[in-house]
Amino acid sequence: MAEGGATAGVGRPGLELALSVSLPLFTTASGPHLDLRGALRWRAADLEGHGSRGVLDRGALLSLTLSWHQTVPVHLVDAGDRVDRAGGGRRVTGAAESGGSGARDGW
Repeated sequence: MAEGGATAGVGRPGLELALSVSLPLFTTASGPHLDLRGALRWRAADLEGHGSRGVLDRGALLSLTLSWHQTVPVHLVDAGDRVDRAGGGRRVTGAAESGGSGARDGW
């Protein structure tokens, strides 16, 4: 049997709630980003009501990371999209094809 808390949480579910924000360092989408992530954790004992009361004791964390985001031009389109060759290359929606309004005025 392992000593200490090596097997303390094995097989018991917990919960983690996280929120993150990523901001580009330059004006383009591809390139380095600065990320800020906060997370709150609840172990099984916390969910059962007899765990530690402090947020930091439960494993809350705040991390600041540097990441790289890259856009990849794969030219994927929706199967319903088509280009109106007679109308200046604008996208035609299903409503315009069936006679509805919206495609010619930019909607």
